[in-house]
Amino acid sequence: MSLLKISLIISLLGILVLLIISNEIEPKLIKIKNIDDTMIYKNVKISGELIKVTKPTKGSDFQILTINDSTASIQVILNSKQNFQNITNLIIIGKVQEYKSKLQLNAEKIMSQN
Repeated sequence: MSLLKISLIISLLGILVLLIISNEIEPKLIKIKNIDDTMIYKNVKISGELIKVTKPTKGSDFQILTINDSTASIQVILNSKQNFQNITNLIIIGKVQEYKSKLQLNAEKIMSQN
């Protein structure tokens, strides 16, 4: 086997390992007040109290959650219908985005903290 083929195989294996690892790593928990414009399009992890659930469109699975920690509150966008009855504290991993000059999270993973 030539040196070129060996280096190509090792490079592809390295890229594959990096892709697998990057999907498994969770961001560190941060306070809502620390989320700013420099974090747009980055994943963050927050923990807080579920204050309100809004369903802006009838018949849609789209929901907007208002989450509050001891420092601030933020809206979390959820594109699937979930039942939050009897759930007050959540841990959310999501991507920061800006909508109408306000920062919000597009939820990728939601876990109950109760």
